[in-house]
Amino acid sequence: MKKYILTYCIFFAHLTYAQNYIYDADTNSPMEAVSIYISDGFGVITNEDGYFELPSQETIDSLYISHLSYTSKTISFQDLKAKDTIFLNPTPIHLDEIVLRQLNPKDTVLKAIKSIDYNYSNTPYNTFGFYRQSLTEDTKGIEMIEVEFIGYNTRKSVATEIINVRLTDNYSTLGIRTHGGVADVFKNGDFVKNKAHFLDTDKINAYEFKFDGQIPYQGLEIYKISFYPVIEDVDVLRKGVLFIDAKSLAIVEIRYSYDTEKLVKKAKASEKNLSTKKPLYRLKGVDNLIRYKQLPTGKWALMYIESHNFREGVFKDKSFDYHLTAKLVINSFKTKGPVKVKTNYNITNDFSKAVKKFNKLSVWDNNYKLSLSKNERQLLEDIQNHLKK
Repeated sequence: MKKYILTYCIFFAHLTYAQNYIYDADTNSPMEAVSIYISDGFGVITNEDGYFELPSQETIDSLYISHLSYTSKTISFQDLKAKDTIFLNPTPIHLDEIVLRQLNPKDTVLKAIKSIDYNYSNTPYNTFGFYRQSLTEDTKGIEMIEVEFIGYNTRKSVATEIINVRLTDNYSTLGIRTHGGVADVFKNGDFVKNKAHFLDTDKINAYEFKFDGQIPYQGLEIYKISFYPVIEDVDVLRKGVLFIDAKSLAIVEIRYSYDTEKLVKKAKASEKNLSTKKPLYRLKGVDNLIRYKQLPTGKWALMYIESHNFREGVFKDKSFDYHLTAKLVINSFKTKGPVKVKTNYNITNDFSKAVKKFNKLSVWDNNYKLSLSKNERQLLEDIQNHLKK
């Protein structure tokens, strides 16, 4: 197993890069979370600046560029020039009247839930991925963590072996500590595997579902179905959009946020008996994206999660806004002859092993698996300023 990991590390250590951007053809604005697949199945994703880097190797023949809301594009690697900008055209959403008359969105979601065990991989496979989380305090960066990992995914569980970690110290004024990490994202962030919340058949009546139209995507026809809670329960507070393959009813993508009014009520109820001797961290907003990829086997698997968490930290006369952003990218899958791995860190103390701290952040270079954005570079500069104090 160690030889397997070493090969993986050395392989990525000796690559050079091709640098490019992806923009919206209509608005001329950068596009975040666009998937770029190489012909051998390896893939990367754009950052919030629309920027991505590719390993420059002879096996790259072409790039397949894909985003659910845009027309996919295939580009020959030979035609791709350094610092080239690629433009994607938005895909219109079609509201087919025939489909609208025939489709019951709630029943469609219920059928999609019941099809999960069939549509998603139930045989072991490996994932090779990258994870980044960052924390700001009143817009200033105070922590960043990056992880490269190998996963061993089975139908019921996921083990993640960390290959490499780098992180900064935490410079929170109130002492807020991030938690979760890779294992927690796999455990709690994969709503399809967990059949959680709005994908729980016992809770589906707590939500209203609405058919918003159809989108062509990767040779499929995708239903766009929005949902929102219809009961007063403050624990039922997620609202968003499901994207479902019309033929197989596989859930391709989930976008959701929290109802802010219910968050306020939930916070008031939970703070009644809390001590004022410790800082209070009040959740004020959540905005998440969960995306799946179809494997060569025809089954689907988790491919990308992006989570934004907004909390207000309060202690005595001090108040700060904290924004936690976490991004997990699966760069490649191994479905044939997967290798078993074990989680090599204490998940309650996320990065307790294989940790490399950075005191000189000027050497925190870019990572093509998820390139640093301008905001993340500024975040590192903010942390560097904390180090100088």
